Amino acid sequence: MSLSSGLSLLSDDEYDPLTTTTYGFGQTIRAAIRAGAREIIAGIGGSATNDGGTGMLQALGYRFLDKEGRPLRCGDDEYMDGSALALIGSIDDSMVDPAVRKTRITVACDVTNPLLGQDGATYIYGPQKGADDIKLIQLEAGMKNFATVTERYLGFATSFLCDNQSFIGYDFSDFPGAGAAGGTGFALRSYLHGDLQPGWKVAADISNAEEAIAESHLVIAGEGRLDSQTLSGKLVDGMSRLAKRHNKPFWVYCGENLLNGEELKAARIDKVFTISSVAKNLNDSISRAKEYLEKISYQSATFLPQIQSNWQTH
Repeated sequence: MSLSSGLSLLSDDEYDPLTTTTYGFGQTIRAAIRAGAREIIAGIGGSATNDGGTGMLQALGYRFLDKEGRPLRCGDDEYMDGSALALIGSIDDSMVDPAVRKTRITVACDVTNPLLGQDGATYIYGPQKGADDIKLIQLEAGMKNFATVTERYLGFATSFLCDNQSFIGYDFSDFPGAGAAGGTGFALRSYLHGDLQPGWKVAADISNAEEAIAESHLVIAGEGRLDSQTLSGKLVDGMSRLAKRHNKPFWVYCGENLLNGEELKAARIDKVFTISSVAKNLNDSISRAKEYLEKISYQSATFLPQIQSNWQTH
């Protein structure tokens, strides 16, 4: 997602979640399906968007209608974005390629935020994408509307007898990860039946990491910064769980460590080696990262005899 609808594609003065769209991400999925893919792993980190995944759905053939039943953003170069969420009145899926519904989508997602509320997509991630207080209110109101319309749409999609506009369907707005990538997790789960999983688990399954860990003597992971978020299901946390399961020592090399001894113990991390311990300051650690990583790796090697002694004993 970061390569199709990500912050990395924009300059700082272009950040604006009211106008950014996931349409490009949807084009990527559509291209894969048209090329014959029937299983897709979608990584949804690093987005610049807060459109609830509507741009992505638009690229896949979904049409969004206003409260009078008129199509929204249906012209050339007119894409769904955060500003259009409040205008949605209903969903038209008659143009969606049947192959889209037959495609299995696994979503690699490192956050568990819901779609709405103070811990949701807008208020947690909107500010870093360029939203001020006024835009946050506007975006949240639009996201609530989209969630309501989606709930009604999902109810109609599974009911043959209902013609009541007040019918309540299925609501995935509280589903863990629904708030990921500006609500794209919500759209993937609700409309494409996406299976949201922690990114580390997806990567571990693909690479057969657990089998490799079971046969190893030492497990090493890298991280930019060790902090409280590290303990919330991200890669280091996942790898430490696998290392613990197979009773393997677990080391982490990182730029900076903000965890205390008790927190490191709770995270099942045996040793931490930091670039910040040998660098002068942040800029120095970034500009000379390779050099410093080699230095702390060399220093860490002095602990290898302990591991060797342990595995020879056991």
